[in-house]
Amino acid sequence: MKKKDNIKKGNVVTLIEIFNLQLNKKIRLGCTRTASNYKTCIRKLTLFLEEDASTFTLRQVTPEWVESWVKHLTTLHPNHPETVDFYFRISRAMYNLALESMKDKQGYVALPFKGVKIKKY
Repeated sequence: MKKKDNIKKGNVVTLIEIFNLQLNKKIRLGCTRTASNYKTCIRKLTLFLEEDASTFTLRQVTPEWVESWVKHLTTLHPNHPETVDFYFRISRAMYNLALESMKDKQGYVALPFKGVKIKKY
């Protein structure tokens, strides 16, 4: 069974797998620049998740997790809030697209990115 079918049926698929599906969809649609941005964001997310990258699921994305993701990005890019905002917006878009593609949204946080602010100079 394909990962795409697993997602639609609500089976457990990792966050990175779901985001890679979004990346592949953009490639198929010819959105190469967006796909490139997605790929870079996925790479940063994988490094952030470390050993949890192979098991971390979409259900585990909570407002607290989002705050830690933003804090990590801020540490990586301390004098570049626009870069932090860039990766924040990409990860939010991929999350929302992934959630949209699912039939059963029960148990998922609808808006974990809501209310998170990126500190700008």
